[in-house]
Amino acid sequence: MTATKQPLHIVLACDDIFAMPLAAAGASVLRHVSSPERVVFNIIDCGISARNIDRIRRSLSRKGATVRVMKFTTPVPTSWLQAGIIPSVATFARLFVQDYVTEDVRAVYLDSDTIVCTDIAPLVEQLADGMLVGGVSDDPAGGVTAKGLERLAKWFPADAEDSPYINAGVMVFDLGAWRSAGLSQRFKELMADTDAMQFADQDAINIVCAGRIQTFEPRWNVQTHHLPSLDGAILDDPNASPRVIHFTHRPKPWHGQGDVGMSRPFYEAIDETEWKGWRPTGLRLLVPKLRRGWRLARQRPTQMLKRLVGKG
Repeated sequence: MTATKQPLHIVLACDDIFAMPLAAAGASVLRHVSSPERVVFNIIDCGISARNIDRIRRSLSRKGATVRVMKFTTPVPTSWLQAGIIPSVATFARLFVQDYVTEDVRAVYLDSDTIVCTDIAPLVEQLADGMLVGGVSDDPAGGVTAKGLERLAKWFPADAEDSPYINAGVMVFDLGAWRSAGLSQRFKELMADTDAMQFADQDAINIVCAGRIQTFEPRWNVQTHHLPSLDGAILDDPNASPRVIHFTHRPKPWHGQGDVGMSRPFYEAIDETEWKGWRPTGLRLLVPKLRRGWRLARQRPTQMLKRLVGKG
Protein backbone atom coordinates (compact mmCIF):
# COMPACT_ATOMS: atom_id res chain seq x y z
CA MET A 1 0.00 0.00 0.00
CA THR A 2 1.43 3.39 -0.94
CA ALA A 3 1.70 6.23 1.52
CA THR A 4 -1.01 8.18 -0.26
CA LYS A 5 -3.46 5.36 0.41
CA GLN A 6 -2.75 5.14 4.13
CA PRO A 7 -5.62 6.18 6.43
CA LEU A 8 -5.72 9.87 7.31
CA HIS A 9 -6.59 10.03 11.02
CA ILE A 10 -8.45 13.12 12.21
CA VAL A 11 -9.15 13.56 15.93
CA LEU A 12 -11.89 15.79 17.33
CA ALA A 13 -13.38 16.01 20.82
CA CYS A 14 -16.34 17.86 22.27
CA ASP A 15 -19.33 17.84 24.57
CA ASP A 16 -22.90 18.30 23.35
CA ILE A 17 -22.67 22.09 23.12
CA PHE A 18 -20.04 21.81 20.39
CA ALA A 19 -21.57 18.86 18.50
CA MET A 20 -22.69 20.96 15.53
CA PRO A 21 -19.40 22.90 15.16
CA LEU A 22 -17.51 19.59 15.41
CA ALA A 23 -19.57 18.22 12.51
CA ALA A 24 -18.77 21.36 10.51
CA ALA A 25 -15.05 21.00 11.23
CA GLY A 26 -15.14 17.40 10.05
CA ALA A 27 -17.19 18.24 6.97
CA SER A 28 -14.66 20.94 6.04
CA VAL A 29 -11.96 18.24 6.03
CA LEU A 30 -14.03 16.12 3.63
CA ARG A 31 -14.84 19.14 1.50
CA HIS A 32 -11.16 19.59 0.56
CA VAL A 33 -9.35 16.28 1.01
CA SER A 34 -8.46 14.50 -2.24
CA SER A 35 -9.51 11.04 -1.03
CA PRO A 36 -12.38 11.25 1.49
CA GLU A 37 -12.60 7.46 1.72
CA ARG A 38 -9.19 7.29 3.43
CA VAL A 39 -10.25 9.65 6.23
CA VAL A 40 -10.78 8.11 9.67
CA PHE A 41 -12.59 10.43 12.10
CA ASN A 42 -11.81 9.62 15.72
CA ILE A 43 -14.47 11.42 17.77
CA ILE A 44 -13.79 11.56 21.51
CA ASP A 45 -17.20 11.83 23.14
CA CYS A 46 -17.07 14.08 26.19
CA GLY A 47 -20.81 14.18 26.76
CA ILE A 48 -22.49 14.22 23.36
CA SER A 49 -26.15 13.21 23.25
CA ALA A 50 -27.12 10.01 21.41
CA ARG A 51 -29.10 12.09 18.90
CA ASN A 52 -26.12 14.27 18.08
CA ILE A 53 -23.75 11.29 17.91
CA ASP A 54 -26.03 9.88 15.23
CA ARG A 55 -26.09 13.18 13.36
CA ILE A 56 -22.30 13.42 13.50
CA ARG A 57 -21.93 9.86 12.20
CA ARG A 58 -24.26 10.49 9.29
CA SER A 59 -22.64 13.85 8.51
CA LEU A 60 -19.07 12.59 8.38
CA SER A 61 -19.57 9.23 6.69
CA ARG A 62 -21.27 10.67 3.61
CA LYS A 63 -18.24 10.47 1.33
CA GLY A 64 -17.00 7.09 2.44
CA ALA A 65 -15.04 8.24 5.48
CA THR A 66 -14.88 6.08 8.61
CA VAL A 67 -16.32 7.47 11.84
CA ARG A 68 -15.28 6.05 15.20
CA VAL A 69 -16.75 7.38 18.45
CA MET A 70 -15.00 6.73 21.77
CA LYS A 71 -16.29 7.74 25.19
CA PHE A 72 -13.82 9.87 27.14
CA THR A 73 -13.30 8.23 30.52
CA THR A 74 -9.96 9.67 31.70
CA PRO A 75 -10.35 11.47 35.04
CA VAL A 76 -9.46 15.17 35.04
CA PRO A 77 -8.67 16.80 38.41
CA THR A 78 -11.39 19.19 39.51
CA SER A 79 -8.83 21.93 40.16
CA TRP A 80 -7.66 21.81 36.54
CA LEU A 81 -11.19 21.75 35.20
CA GLN A 82 -12.21 24.75 37.28
CA ALA A 83 -9.11 26.85 36.63
CA GLY A 84 -8.83 26.47 32.85
CA ILE A 85 -10.23 28.99 30.40
CA ILE A 86 -12.86 26.56 29.11
CA PRO A 87 -15.07 24.83 31.73
CA SER A 88 -15.32 21.57 29.77
CA VAL A 89 -13.56 18.26 30.16
CA ALA A 90 -13.43 18.08 26.34
CA THR A 91 -10.46 20.45 26.19
CA PHE A 92 -8.35 17.88 28.04
CA ALA A 93 -9.14 14.99 25.69
CA ARG A 94 -6.28 15.98 23.38
CA LEU A 95 -3.79 15.06 26.12
CA PHE A 96 -4.88 11.43 26.07
CA VAL A 97 -5.52 10.76 22.38
CA GLN A 98 -2.98 7.91 22.51
CA ASP A 99 -5.30 6.06 24.93
CA TYR A 100 -8.21 6.17 22.49
CA VAL A 101 -6.58 5.94 19.06
CA THR A 102 -4.64 2.72 19.43
CA GLU A 103 -2.78 2.70 16.11
CA ASP A 104 0.80 3.97 15.96
CA VAL A 105 0.00 6.66 13.42
CA ARG A 106 0.38 10.34 12.88
CA ALA A 107 -2.95 12.03 13.45
CA VAL A 108 -4.28 15.55 12.99
CA TYR A 109 -6.05 17.03 16.00
CA LEU A 110 -8.59 19.79 15.28
CA ASP A 111 -10.49 21.90 17.77
CA SER A 112 -14.23 21.94 17.17
CA ASP A 113 -14.06 25.68 16.44
CA THR A 114 -11.86 25.23 13.37
CA ILE A 115 -12.70 25.10 9.69
CA VAL A 116 -10.31 23.55 7.17
CA CYS A 117 -9.90 25.44 3.88
CA THR A 118 -7.51 23.11 2.04
CA ASP A 119 -6.43 19.48 1.83
CA ILE A 120 -5.23 18.70 5.36
CA ALA A 121 -3.28 15.56 4.36
CA PRO A 122 0.01 17.33 3.51
CA LEU A 123 0.20 18.70 7.05
CA VAL A 124 0.68 15.17 8.43
CA GLU A 125 3.70 14.66 6.21
CA GLN A 126 5.37 17.83 7.53
CA LEU A 127 5.99 16.40 11.00
CA ALA A 128 9.66 15.46 11.14
CA ASP A 129 10.90 12.16 12.54
CA GLY A 130 11.65 12.43 16.24
CA MET A 131 9.08 15.13 16.89
CA LEU A 132 6.23 14.39 19.30
CA VAL A 133 3.92 17.12 18.10
CA GLY A 134 3.70 19.91 15.57
CA GLY A 135 1.62 23.07 15.63
CA VAL A 136 1.59 26.79 14.92
CA SER A 137 3.25 29.22 17.29
CA ASP A 138 0.74 30.86 19.61
CA ASP A 139 2.39 34.18 18.73
CA PRO A 140 1.60 35.47 15.19
CA ALA A 141 5.23 36.60 14.87
CA GLY A 142 6.42 33.15 15.91
CA GLY A 143 8.62 34.51 18.68
CA VAL A 144 7.13 32.87 21.76
CA THR A 145 9.32 30.20 23.34
CA ALA A 146 9.18 28.36 26.63
CA LYS A 147 12.01 30.57 27.86
CA GLY A 148 9.90 33.68 27.28
CA LEU A 149 6.95 32.49 29.38
CA GLU A 150 7.80 33.29 32.97
CA ARG A 151 4.71 31.53 34.30
CA LEU A 152 6.01 28.22 32.89
CA ALA A 153 9.77 28.77 33.19
CA LYS A 154 10.28 26.49 36.19
CA TRP A 155 8.97 23.48 34.31
CA PHE A 156 11.48 23.50 31.47
CA PRO A 157 14.94 21.92 31.59
CA ALA A 158 17.78 24.17 30.47
CA ASP A 159 18.16 22.35 27.16
CA ALA A 160 14.49 22.92 26.29
CA GLU A 161 14.18 26.62 27.11
CA ASP A 162 14.07 27.55 23.45
CA SER A 163 11.33 25.05 22.65
CA PRO A 164 8.49 26.81 20.81
CA TYR A 165 5.14 27.43 22.46
CA ILE A 166 2.39 26.25 20.11
CA ASN A 167 -1.35 26.74 20.03
CA ALA A 168 -3.20 23.48 20.74
CA GLY A 169 -6.11 24.04 18.36
CA VAL A 170 -4.47 22.43 15.31
CA MET A 171 -1.77 19.83 15.89
CA VAL A 172 -0.17 16.74 14.39
CA PHE A 173 0.62 13.94 16.84
CA ASP A 174 3.01 11.03 16.34
CA LEU A 175 1.01 8.62 18.50
CA GLY A 176 3.62 5.88 18.33
CA ALA A 177 6.18 8.31 19.72
CA TRP A 178 3.68 9.48 22.35
CA ARG A 179 3.26 5.92 23.58
CA SER A 180 7.00 5.27 23.58
CA ALA A 181 7.55 8.42 25.63
CA GLY A 182 4.75 7.51 28.06
CA LEU A 183 3.06 10.88 27.60
CA SER A 184 -0.30 9.78 28.97
CA GLN A 185 1.26 9.00 32.33
CA ARG A 186 3.39 12.15 32.25
CA PHE A 187 0.30 14.31 31.69
CA LYS A 188 -1.45 12.59 34.61
CA GLU A 189 1.58 13.16 36.85
CA LEU A 190 1.73 16.83 35.88
CA MET A 191 -1.94 17.24 36.75
CA ALA A 192 -1.54 15.43 40.04
CA ASP A 193 1.57 17.29 41.17
CA THR A 194 0.80 20.88 40.17
CA ASP A 195 -1.85 23.52 40.43
CA ALA A 196 -3.85 24.12 37.29
CA MET A 197 -2.20 26.38 34.74
CA GLN A 198 -3.64 29.38 32.94
CA PHE A 199 -4.00 27.58 29.63
CA ALA A 200 -4.36 24.13 31.15
CA ASP A 201 -4.09 21.51 28.39
CA GLN A 202 -2.14 23.79 26.04
CA ASP A 203 0.41 24.58 28.74
CA ALA A 204 0.65 20.88 29.57
CA ILE A 205 1.45 19.90 25.98
CA ASN A 206 4.13 22.57 25.67
CA ILE A 207 5.73 21.52 28.96
CA VAL A 208 5.66 17.76 28.56
CA CYS A 209 6.68 17.78 24.87
CA ALA A 210 9.31 20.52 25.23
CA GLY A 211 12.32 19.94 23.03
CA ARG A 212 10.39 17.76 20.60
CA ILE A 213 7.88 20.31 19.31
CA GLN A 214 7.85 21.42 15.67
CA THR A 215 6.31 24.60 14.35
CA PHE A 216 4.28 24.84 11.15
CA GLU A 217 3.55 27.76 8.86
CA PRO A 218 1.02 30.15 10.52
CA ARG A 219 -1.55 29.62 7.74
CA TRP A 220 -2.26 26.17 9.23
CA ASN A 221 -3.87 27.81 12.28
CA VAL A 222 -5.16 31.32 11.62
CA GLN A 223 -6.56 32.44 14.95
CA THR A 224 -9.24 35.04 14.43
CA HIS A 225 -8.34 37.05 17.54
CA HIS A 226 -4.96 37.77 15.95
CA LEU A 227 -6.44 39.27 12.79
CA PRO A 228 -6.38 43.07 12.45
CA SER A 229 -9.98 42.95 11.25
CA LEU A 230 -12.68 40.39 10.64
CA ASP A 231 -14.02 41.73 7.37
CA GLY A 232 -13.36 38.49 5.52
CA ALA A 233 -10.78 39.93 3.14
CA ILE A 234 -8.24 37.38 4.33
CA LEU A 235 -10.35 34.61 2.79
CA ASP A 236 -9.80 36.00 -0.70
CA ASP A 237 -6.25 37.29 -0.23
CA PRO A 238 -3.91 34.99 -2.19
CA ASN A 239 -1.01 36.11 -0.01
CA ALA A 240 -2.87 35.18 3.18
CA SER A 241 -4.75 32.09 2.03
CA PRO A 242 -5.60 30.57 5.44
CA ARG A 243 -5.45 26.79 5.42
CA VAL A 244 -7.26 26.38 8.73
CA ILE A 245 -9.39 29.08 10.35
CA HIS A 246 -9.53 28.86 14.14
CA PHE A 247 -12.47 30.82 15.54
CA THR A 248 -10.78 31.84 18.77
CA HIS A 249 -12.62 35.18 18.69
CA ARG A 250 -16.05 35.40 20.30
CA PRO A 251 -18.76 35.50 19.23
CA LYS A 252 -18.16 32.56 16.91
CA PRO A 253 -20.15 32.09 13.68
CA TRP A 254 -22.81 29.99 15.40
CA HIS A 255 -23.33 32.62 18.11
CA GLY A 256 -25.35 34.97 15.96
CA GLN A 257 -23.22 37.95 15.00
CA GLY A 258 -20.27 35.65 14.34
CA ASP A 259 -16.89 36.76 13.11
CA VAL A 260 -18.06 39.34 10.59
CA GLY A 261 -17.05 38.28 7.11
CA MET A 262 -15.35 35.11 8.36
CA SER A 263 -18.44 32.94 8.71
CA ARG A 264 -18.77 31.87 5.08
CA PRO A 265 -16.55 28.74 5.32
CA PHE A 266 -18.39 27.64 8.44
CA TYR A 267 -21.83 27.78 6.81
CA GLU A 268 -20.53 26.11 3.66
CA ALA A 269 -19.39 23.24 5.86
CA ILE A 270 -22.59 23.18 7.92
CA ASP A 271 -24.61 22.77 4.74
CA GLU A 272 -22.77 19.50 4.07
CA THR A 273 -23.89 18.01 7.40
CA GLU A 274 -27.12 16.87 9.04
CA TRP A 275 -27.47 20.47 10.21
CA LYS A 276 -27.85 21.70 6.61
CA GLY A 277 -29.63 25.04 6.45
CA TRP A 278 -28.98 25.83 10.12
CA ARG A 279 -28.62 29.54 10.79
CA PRO A 280 -28.63 31.30 14.15
CA THR A 281 -31.92 32.65 15.50
CA GLY A 282 -32.76 34.02 18.91
CA LEU A 283 -34.48 30.81 20.01
CA ARG A 284 -31.74 28.56 18.68
CA LEU A 285 -29.11 30.57 20.55
CA LEU A 286 -30.99 30.63 23.85
CA VAL A 287 -30.72 26.90 24.66
CA PRO A 288 -26.93 26.61 24.36
CA LYS A 289 -26.54 29.80 26.40
CA LEU A 290 -28.64 28.29 29.17
CA ARG A 291 -26.72 25.01 29.01
CA ARG A 292 -23.38 26.84 29.08
CA GLY A 293 -24.53 28.89 32.05
CA TRP A 294 -25.68 25.78 33.90
CA ARG A 295 -22.32 24.09 33.26
CA LEU A 296 -20.48 27.15 34.54
CA ALA A 297 -22.69 27.30 37.63
CA ARG A 298 -22.00 23.65 38.44
CA GLN A 299 -18.27 23.65 37.78
CA ARG A 300 -17.31 27.21 38.73
CA PRO A 301 -19.91 28.59 41.15
CA THR A 302 -17.58 31.31 42.49
CA GLN A 303 -16.79 32.57 39.01
CA MET A 304 -20.48 32.51 38.10
CA LEU A 305 -21.35 34.51 41.22
CA LYS A 306 -18.74 37.16 40.37
CA ARG A 307 -20.24 37.52 36.91
CA LEU A 308 -23.74 37.98 38.30
CA VAL A 309 -22.56 40.50 40.92
CA GLY A 310 -20.64 42.39 38.25
CA LYS A 311 -23.81 42.76 36.21
CA GLY A 312 -25.82 43.87 39.16
